[in-house]
Amino acid sequence: MTKDEFISELANRSMFSQHAIKEIFDLSVDIVVDTVVKGENVELPCLGRFSLSKRRKAVYKNLFGEKEKVINSTTYPTFKISTALKSRVKKHISTSQPRESPKKG
Repeated sequence: MTKDEFISELANRSMFSQHAIKEIFDLSVDIVVDTVVKGENVELPCLGRFSLSKRRKAVYKNLFGEKEKVINSTTYPTFKISTALKSRVKKHISTSQPRESPKKG
């Protein structure tokens, strides 16, 4: 689902216009980004948590030469799906799709 499809679906399910929903969506994204850039987590119940993670500096040795490759430490955004969303999807999948038996070859 694209952003436009998502906004259209929200408009169909609510009493708000697509323009109003697009504005709210864009503001929501801006708030999430601004908050995460500050180093704070954004927790959205039943959806997940946006946060920053740090990767430490790493040194890799080339097995076929003498040069080492250094990858500097970095900070990057992450998203962890909530357990409520995981269990809701799992429940929906298990009730709507029969399991296929493995094929014998």
